[in-house]
Amino acid sequence: TRDSDGDHRLHDLPSLLQLAEQMAAETGNPLLIVSGGRTDRMRPLGLERAEYEGLTDRVLWQALQFQAAGAGRQIGSAYFAAYGDRPDIQSGYKLYSREAARMAADSLKAASRSGRNGGLARCGVETIPAVEILAAGGEIGVVTRRTSQGQPVSGYRGIDAVTMYAEPLLWALRRLEVPGDAAAAMLDGALLRSSLPFDYERRAKALEVRAHVLDGLGGGPAMVWGGRSF
Repeated sequence: TRDSDGDHRLHDLPSLLQLAEQMAAETGNPLLIVSGGRTDRMRPLGLERAEYEGLTDRVLWQALQFQAAGAGRQIGSAYFAAYGDRPDIQSGYKLYSREAARMAADSLKAASRSGRNGGLARCGVETIPAVEILAAGGEIGVVTRRTSQGQPVSGYRGIDAVTMYAEPLLWALRRLEVPGDAAAAMLDGALLRSSLPFDYERRAKALEVRAHVLDGLGGGPAMVWGGRSF
């Protein structure tokens, strides 16, 4: 799958396919995702979108592990370990196994019938399939793919962060049955690893995203800011 920003190169596809074939051979798992990971998100996306995408992926990965642990499982990280502590779930360039592709299509069809104008399916187009596939026992891997300095086309510039990031996160945390206190810990750790709450012009929006998610889960504690100095 390639999204519509025109920032994907066909000659990166063999690398995605090679890893998918390796994962299939080694795991025997029919539910596979290989994501074309970006070495830097800020250059193609800009500072704010890059920070929110990183935050989203960090929370999603912790929430997926939370759900898996409740079922006595651990989602493996071997196939993306070289690229960091969580996979690039938000990348718009992915390769799915046949079974995973079917699950992805079904999950997006269901999401398109919820929310206004299919908003959840649009802004959660990468989140929703990944959550369903990985929650069902799937595997995810990452290989580097090339990207531009500035996306050639984007339909997401200027979209409100609550719609674009908080709503898909809220859906995912509900789907994975993460309670408010645990979700707050995940959100706070991700926020404090980003620049968003430390930038005067972006802090209020970042805290609004946090509040929207937690309110949708029935509430959560006040944000923990960590130590006074570091």
